Amino acid sequence: MKRIKKILNWMLLGTTVLMPTRIQAKDIYIDKSNISGTENGTKDFPYNTIQEGLYFMESGDTVNVAEGNYQENLEWKVGTSGTLKGISPSVTGISGYDRNSLDTRVLSMENVHDATIEKFLITNGYHGVYAGNSNNILFKSNLILGNKHRNITINGNNCILDGN
Repeated sequence: MKRIKKILNWMLLGTTVLMPTRIQAKDIYIDKSNISGTENGTKDFPYNTIQEGLYFMESGDTVNVAEGNYQENLEWKVGTSGTLKGISPSVTGISGYDRNSLDTRVLSMENVHDATIEKFLITNGYHGVYAGNSNNILFKSNLILGNKHRNITINGNNCILDGN
């Protein structure tokens, strides 16, 4: 019986040691001019769409977007927190695909908490930004305009517009 206990304890210890844990948040890089065919989200091999960065983002990460106009309709991953950061609204823009479709949102955030979106021009959607059931969202130094129905819709608590 003692031997079985020792084996079980050793097995439990082994699984504890082998389980991967995330130690710190990471920076993810986006640059639409990366046409090398190699993308891994690093400075040397950035993803070339913002959606890829949001897809691979884990809570606490920062997605850094290089200058350019990115024509995308973005879906922020449910349950992840983090920062989406451009250079400035004058050089980093997100432009939606179809401003006439009722469901078109340039940036859609459903059940997202503790997130920051900063330094973007967000334009050309039916809705610019939609944050539904999302809390503690900071929109900082963005220019959100030129969307057909609403530029921004927020349904949540403690969402802050700072310098937009």
